[in-house]
Amino acid sequence: ETGSVTASAGELGYSMAAISQHVGALEQHLGVRLFERTGRGVTLTPEGACLVPLARVVLHAWQEITTLSTGFRVRETISHPRARPA
Repeated sequence: ETGSVTASAGELGYSMAAISQHVGALEQHLGVRLFERTGRGVTLTPEGACLVPLARVVLHAWQEITTLSTGFRVRETISHPRARPA
């Protein structure tokens, strides 16, 4: 979306090196290039563009799982507070 690893890293709060490493690891794991690197930034390959809608679904599901699990922990704490020393 940003067209730049640096801009994406800044928006996500990660270093450019960390983003590059994760993208490289994902590309290696999938066995396909997801981005074309140019002197002016990055663009999605056709394969990368094909995976974007599914990646968005997975990200949304992960956000929901995180939200639900936080609610579980809050309810567990309320239902079973830790014993306080006497």
